[in-house]
Amino acid sequence: MKKALLLLSLIFFALHLEADCCRGWYVGGLGGLNIANRSACCFVTTSGIEKETIYYHPGFYVGGVLGFRFSPCWRGELEAVYRNNMVRKGVVSDETYKANGEKITTISLLGNVYKDWDIGCCFSPYLGAGIGYGSTKEKFIDVGNFIAGSLILIQLACYTETNVIAQGVGGIRYPYCDYIDVSLEYRYIYKRHVNDNHSIGISVKGYF
Repeated sequence: MKKALLLLSLIFFALHLEADCCRGWYVGGLGGLNIANRSACCFVTTSGIEKETIYYHPGFYVGGVLGFRFSPCWRGELEAVYRNNMVRKGVVSDETYKANGEKITTISLLGNVYKDWDIGCCFSPYLGAGIGYGSTKEKFIDVGNFIAGSLILIQLACYTETNVIAQGVGGIRYPYCDYIDVSLEYRYIYKRHVNDNHSIGISVKGYF
């Protein structure tokens, strides 16, 4: 009886080690600081074609992931994220206007692949890449008319654009406990036809 219990304990311990090494499915959340690059657009006015450059305040991002670890080094996941940045100012023909609640938001859904490295300590660096789709909605000041370089007609404009989004990810992972990982990571988000983003934050993942 004692031998049987010892054998069962050894089997359980071995399975636990294997499960911890290749832990299968996980869910998680992520969030942090989001920095949006400035964007530019052109308007046809009575004075000709005018260029508007829009600058943004640092904003935030928040989202969730569902993933699967295929091996100790490779994992894949689906990621849904919301990003929000308020407009700081706009510059048109060397004239600056202050923002009044304008903002840019993006909702994205991406598929990611990650490579983890075991460097022999409690921290593990990783790199990843992803691709998917995102819907970007922007509210900004639309310059409707110019006379002698002065604004005479300003109105709030809004547009929504859905495009391909790609990202590169780099981070450091720390196993908080047997089935929970905490990571500090950086994300570069490329949005076709729209301004790129830089995200720095924390992600927490729990394994089934």
